[in-house]
Amino acid sequence: MSGERRRRVDVRRWVPVVVPALVGVAFRLTGHPWRANALWALAAVCFVLVLCGVPVERYVARLGLAVAKGVSHVASLLIGALLVVVGGVLRLVGIDPLTPRALRGNGWKPATAAAVSDRLASTTFGLESHKASAAPPRGGLAGFARGTTFVLGSLTVLLLLDLGIGLGWEKLSNAETPVSGVVDAINFTGNWETHDDPRADLPAMAAYPWAREYFHEIQRTPYSYWPFTESRPKRFKGDFVTMEDWWRRSYESPKAGARAPVVWMFGGSTTWGEGQRDEHTIASYLARIAEREGIPIKIFNYGQRGWTHFQEMVLFEQLLARGPVPDIAVFYDGANEINAQTLGAKGVPTHTLTDFYARRLTGDGVAQFEDNRVAPPSAAALAWEAYSGHSAIQKLVRHISDWLGKPAGASEAAAQSDDNDGVVTNYHKTIDDAVRAVDVYERGRAMTLDLAERYDVTPVFFWQPVMAGPAEVWADGHMSKPTINISDALDDHPEVYIDGGHTNEEGARYVAERIWREMRLQIERAARRRGTSPARPSGPASTSTTTTTVLPSDSERIAEASAALDAVVRRRCELGTWASTLGTLRADGPAEIEALRVLVTRFLEAAVSAAPPDQARRIAVIREFIRHLPTFMASPPADPGRPYLPQMAALLDLSAGWMEAIQGVILSLSERC
Repeated sequence: MSGERRRRVDVRRWVPVVVPALVGVAFRLTGHPWRANALWALAAVCFVLVLCGVPVERYVARLGLAVAKGVSHVASLLIGALLVVVGGVLRLVGIDPLTPRALRGNGWKPATAAAVSDRLASTTFGLESHKASAAPPRGGLAGFARGTTFVLGSLTVLLLLDLGIGLGWEKLSNAETPVSGVVDAINFTGNWETHDDPRADLPAMAAYPWAREYFHEIQRTPYSYWPFTESRPKRFKGDFVTMEDWWRRSYESPKAGARAPVVWMFGGSTTWGEGQRDEHTIASYLARIAEREGIPIKIFNYGQRGWTHFQEMVLFEQLLARGPVPDIAVFYDGANEINAQTLGAKGVPTHTLTDFYARRLTGDGVAQFEDNRVAPPSAAALAWEAYSGHSAIQKLVRHISDWLGKPAGASEAAAQSDDNDGVVTNYHKTIDDAVRAVDVYERGRAMTLDLAERYDVTPVFFWQPVMAGPAEVWADGHMSKPTINISDALDDHPEVYIDGGHTNEEGARYVAERIWREMRLQIERAARRRGTSPARPSGPASTSTTTTTVLPSDSERIAEASAALDAVVRRRCELGTWASTLGTLRADGPAEIEALRVLVTRFLEAAVSAAPPDQARRIAVIREFIRHLPTFMASPPADPGRPYLPQMAALLDLSAGWMEAIQGVILSLSERC
């Protein structure tokens, strides 16, 4: 299939040569030698340019697109201005351009008077043909009024017909928003019907025999709504993609013990790994490189498809509050920052599906942020915007424009320059979008830095490589510190792109190697802080074999939470924050349940010892609860896939006041700090 696609692209290159030559032959056969010679000369010039590598077909496509845009404005004015207004004026002055010349009179003039009886029906069915019906009076003020009414009525009918056809077009084509393709790509509805993804047949994926099945599988990964972040992944296990809670499975080094540095990685679909299997994402290759360099790490891939940095910042805060916290947090951003500013509300934190949600909730597109420095649009401008958005004529011309514009992306990867999550959309990014994107990104980054400082986490920011257009180039050149600009990381490897931003697994490895060079010192520092020293490198990492990934087990997560509690006990003001960790731990077997019980007991005893004296009554209730805890936790959970303690708490007798006492003491600790 990829070979057929390459041949099709090669044929497209020769269209500017073949078409003029064939038309020239037609002119020659019909007796127009000068026209034929001119077209053959044009074909010869195009032939030389194509041989020299000039993408003539792209320039022809751009010219056609410009012509189509011009036709759009002309066609909109033609019917309304020429056919209706000009035609109406001609009727008013007595000229009827639609009447045959032989039937035209000398203009409008008053009819001769006729008897009243001549204007009355002489028979019920009007069968007498010998009497000519007298025409109503014409000309004068009455004629002008009738002509004006005709013009206004015709114009109104035309506008309504244009809008009606346009609205019907929208319903039949289901083309409500420019981002409809992106909505289809993110599975909010549990849809299991998939379609072929053309990226599976690109040269960049030719080395991966599983590509077609992979792209079908990622269409089935389910999502649900989540406050502030807009979406969150549901648990999913496929042949190539495994989602566990918020993170996607990554390679985990068998040498990464309990004291190995913990790294969280945030970003959009390029971080998530669109085009890559679980163990071959950027995060997985970072873990492999760290293992090779003798500094094994535990890495969690929190990348989410379509997300911007502001969404990542919100999730970062939620995960920090839940604990335990990582040593390093990596943020890999860029592509979606500009996409979101193009598709969503301008100049404010937004996401790529903003307009879709706005239309579903309100029936209208997203309202823009009000700026008192800018005058609001006039009523006429708003009316024209509403009309042109639904006009059938405008839709037809835009459809022709899009069709003419397709050849501009003859290179398969470059064709995706306006890409989001693998879907080619019909929006156009501008420099203004890039300016707003950088501003919003830096505002979100400032909040991320504040969170990282409060929780003693080392943040590392990266601005990602993409197949850049003018907007991306501007953003790359205006990115400020502390973000590390690695937008040139793939400049020498354009063959790895499967669209405007996503790459194959080899591209993920190149990016991971660049990230490692930039942040190795931070990882070494985290290793020393945890009491582990970088070891001698174990040799080059293998990229040809796969290693079974081992996610943290329930016991390991409980052990990590226990280690975090040891640190928190020494900083008692953080006990209240750490408490949310207990609500996330799962325990299925007897060993996990017992380990969790010990952890809960340790936490409650620490809370009791740190509680102020005025909490004596609640302290007594909590001590009684600790004595009953073995009984409360004697049974396995009803749902092993959900955290244990919330299920246990739902079975407690609320009248005993257990939960009220625990929550009251935790609150008192926070107030005391």
